[in-house]
Amino acid sequence: MGGLLSGWDRYHDPVNEVHNPGQMAVQWREVGALTGTPIDPSIWRTADAPSSSYPACLAVKAAESFGPAVAETYLRRVREAVMLEGRDVSRPDVLLDLCVAAGAEPAAFEAALEGPEATAAFRDDLTEARYHEVRRFPTLVLHRSGPMGLVLVGCRPYEALEEAVTRIAPDLQPRRLEGAAGLAQYAADWGRVTAHELAANFGIASGRVPGD
Repeated sequence: MGGLLSGWDRYHDPVNEVHNPGQMAVQWREVGALTGTPIDPSIWRTADAPSSSYPACLAVKAAESFGPAVAETYLRRVREAVMLEGRDVSRPDVLLDLCVAAGAEPAAFEAALEGPEATAAFRDDLTEARYHEVRRFPTLVLHRSGPMGLVLVGCRPYEALEEAVTRIAPDLQPRRLEGAAGLAQYAADWGRVTAHELAANFGIASGRVPGD
């Protein structure tokens, strides 16, 4: 977790000229158009605009203590909450409410969120981001054991990500889900999916995939 927004009083994106919530709304609208991802930018023009991304980052690190499946589901729910539902994910009560859908028991999740392990794990992520000189998001760092690595900055098409993974780990092969049953199971597992991700996961033309 890179900690994009520690607070609006310290945030400035000189590339996209973003230094207040209203300007973030413009950036989100552009990202939605570029990626085909449904994003509602209106939250950045309301009183519910998140004041920081640090609480959500910390909550994701807390979710990791319940295992990778819970952490992945929780991260997706946080993204859906702010990008689709207009919820302020800098609020502890919102972050706690989201843990149930990820399969974590609220009391245990709250204890993990307030514990030192999540704070230390998030601090380690921030240190790694500084080490790789990550200053823009999204940034994807790919590496295996040894000196070779790749850093991808900005929104990239799926094909570019696949090519990068192949360069780092040529022994890995793409694994596609197959069939209508697999598609239905994928949609059921995530709850809400987009035509773009179904096309990428099932290796079919996006025009043949049902809409969002």
